[in-house]
Amino acid sequence: MAISILCLVVGVAAPLLALRSWRRTRDEQPGSAHHLLSSGNGRTRFLAVCGLLSSVLFLIALVAASATLFLLPLCGG
Repeated sequence: MAISILCLVVGVAAPLLALRSWRRTRDEQPGSAHHLLSSGNGRTRFLAVCGLLSSVLFLIALVAASATLFLLPLCGG
């Protein structure tokens, strides 16, 4: 149970860090997708969004997996 709680704490911290990175990259250069692709601008913002989405999905999976530990009684054997 302690490992599940630790994973949930890390799972909550990850989207917050990704959101902070996404907000920091708010001032990247606007432009068309083709121009940004050839110049490499916008990659950090894209990676921040990918990190945000994947960490939220991972947190949902952690909550679903950990729900059984908190909802069902543990074996006393």
